[in-house]
Amino acid sequence: LSRLHPELLVSLDTTDTIIHFASGEADVAIRLGKGNYPGLYSEFLFGEQVFPVASPELLQRVGRPGSPADLLQMPLLIRDGAE
Repeated sequence: LSRLHPELLVSLDTTDTIIHFASGEADVAIRLGKGNYPGLYSEFLFGEQVFPVASPELLQRVGRPGSPADLLQMPLLIRDGAE
């Protein structure tokens, strides 16, 4: 892209912070959501699939969940600063 359009600056910022276009932070963003962003044009790119994963060591230590409700008792990976 940069060879075809050297006048464009493309940077990738993977954050869950909302970008405010009026402040000039960015011209385009990819957001997770239903696309209902007043005053903005949005286009559906793809859906997501969410599923649990666990290391063999964790399953050996705490056991395999027997039902979806058991997942509520499993430890979660949480990004620093997130709750």
